[in-house]
Amino acid sequence: MEHMICLVLVADARVSNGAKNLTQGCPVEFINIVADEAAKCCNQDECTMMTPDDITYALRSLRLHRFIESMGTYLRRYHEAAATSTTK
Repeated sequence: MEHMICLVLVADARVSNGAKNLTQGCPVEFINIVADEAAKCCNQDECTMMTPDDITYALRSLRLHRFIESMGTYLRRYHEAAATSTTK
């Protein structure tokens, strides 16, 4: 994450430890919140494996609709790449 931050800053910029910790902690917390909500869905349905549909349900129930389309695009591209690599 630190490397990504440095890529967008000017060459001589410095990043405080607090900023580094914040930029690493926020995505982790976001993932935990979504995963917890998806786990609730799995528990209600008595599923043993979390699927993309569970994540979509979690995003929808958390009112994070703007992420659903991005996730769908990623999954479609992932499956296309996987299909291409298995046919080679």
